[in-house]
Amino acid sequence: ARGIAEKRPEFIITDGCVSYEQSIPLALGNANHIRLKTIKDKRTNNNVMERLNGTIRERLKVMRGLQNKETADLMTESFGNYYNHIKIHSALGTTPAIKAGIKGTIEGNRWMELLKKSFKN
Repeated sequence: ARGIAEKRPEFIITDGCVSYEQSIPLALGNANHIRLKTIKDKRTNNNVMERLNGTIRERLKVMRGLQNKETADLMTESFGNYYNHIKIHSALGTTPAIKAGIKGTIEGNRWMELLKKSFKN
């Protein structure tokens, strides 16, 4: 992950686990460590990431056929396409791609349109 990002994060949000105090500076240098001590801490939260982690965990439970890195990469990319272009997100009321205004976004029957576009290329 560090190699892909090509830079260290400006901040990281964690719960109150004490082991982070030593490990975060070692792994992330001088990134601002925001520790949420209680559920009532209103500064910021990681609900969005926790929800995404839950969604990915649900998907991984039923996945089969990841014999090697290539198949794992293909499944990960496919899930990303589904998540961003097909799945309606309840908080957005639409797909993230439509909400972001991405050109060529799929609307209507998104599965069928995605299949049609994939066969054209």
